[in-house]
Amino acid sequence: MKLSKIGKIFSYIPITFYIYFYLVKLTLVFYLSDFKSILNETKVIIKPIKNNSINPKHLPKILSTISLFLRIKSCLIISIALFKSFKKINEKASLFIGVIYESDKFSSHAWVEHDGKEYFEGKSKNYNRVLEFKWTE
Repeated sequence: MKLSKIGKIFSYIPITFYIYFYLVKLTLVFYLSDFKSILNETKVIIKPIKNNSINPKHLPKILSTISLFLRIKSCLIISIALFKSFKKINEKASLFIGVIYESDKFSSHAWVEHDGKEYFEGKSKNYNRVLEFKWTE
C-alpha cells in the first residue's frame, strides 16, 4: 500500500470516531428524552475538522456501516448524524423531516440532501416536508 493511501486512511479516523460516538449519543437522547431534545441536537454548534482530505461522498457509507454495526435503523437518528457529519467536515447540507397520510396511516421520514443528492431511503418524494434544517456557520 502506498504511503499516500495510508495517509488518507488515517485522515478518516477522526470523522469515523465522531460518527460512531455521535450515533451512540443520539440513540440515547432518542430513547431517554423527548422529540424536542433530539431536534435541538441539530442546532448544537460543533467545531469542524480542519482536514480537507475527507471526501464528503464517503460519509454516507461510513455512517451506514457504523449504524448497521450498532443496529440503528431509525431514519431520524441516521439523518441527524449524517447532517452533523457534513457540518463537521464543513460541507453544506440540509436535513428534512416529512410526513405522509395515506390509506388511514400516518408515516414520517427524515433524510439529508447534500450537493443535489438525497441520502437515506429515497422514498422522500411522497412526503410533505414539515421541518428543514439548513447548514449554518
